[in-house]
Amino acid sequence: MLRRIVPALLRALFVADWDMDETVLPFGDRASLTRDVQTIRIDHNVAPEDAIAAVARALAHHVDRARFERVLAALPDAAQDY
Repeated sequence: MLRRIVPALLRALFVADWDMDETVLPFGDRASLTRDVQTIRIDHNVAPEDAIAAVARALAHHVDRARFERVLAALPDAAQDY
């Protein structure tokens, strides 16, 4: 579903090196997820406290919003919150 609404370049950023056989971990709380984002490439990471929300806003700006909302509605609540 996501592949149909997210442009190719953005899609590649989100799924590059994604191992579909890897165990799916439960979502953590927002603070834990933000710390996780901030530890990626730590030597030159400038992710702010609202990094997750900022990426969501940028993504929403570049996709068909109605289709994106339908895809989100099909995801588990924790994934939607992320």
